[in-house]
Amino acid sequence: MRAQSVIEAFVAMAKDLSDLTGGQEREQGAPPSESSPRSIRILVAEDSPTNQAVIRALLKKLGHPADIVANGLEAVAAVRERPYDLVLMDVMMPEMDGIAATRAIRTLPGSAGRVPVFALTAEVSADHHAIFREAGMQAVLIKPIALSALQAALAPAPSGPVQAAADLPS
Repeated sequence: MRAQSVIEAFVAMAKDLSDLTGGQEREQGAPPSESSPRSIRILVAEDSPTNQAVIRALLKKLGHPADIVANGLEAVAAVRERPYDLVLMDVMMPEMDGIAATRAIRTLPGSAGRVPVFALTAEVSADHHAIFREAGMQAVLIKPIALSALQAALAPAPSGPVQAAADLPS
């Protein structure tokens, strides 16, 4: 990622955070507001330390804890070891990419094999998004991720803890 892109992502994130809180920052360690959805357990599979930091900050702002791993092999192992409500999966990672990792997760027994997986990608092509869905990903979040798009993706759905819509705003 170019330095300018990183700066633009942080500026967008800061604007989204300000918009979400009405310009008021929540105190460190303070619980989410009464209107916040319940906290969900999220696994983030992302190899870029910068993207990890951005996603962790966005999720923290929304009141959701996250475990972070750096590749698909670690993601599969994490899902096998503990229950998650959602996996945010980078598509391009070393060791095992997000597509192969999602396919491996889908072979796990029980609820682990059914955990919702949302792709994290800069790819905007509908053809690529179709490949992600064929691998078992329920939705695609476009990088750089805006807080509003992440908040919409995590919105409670009538049938479960996260929205599993085919298309989410980016």
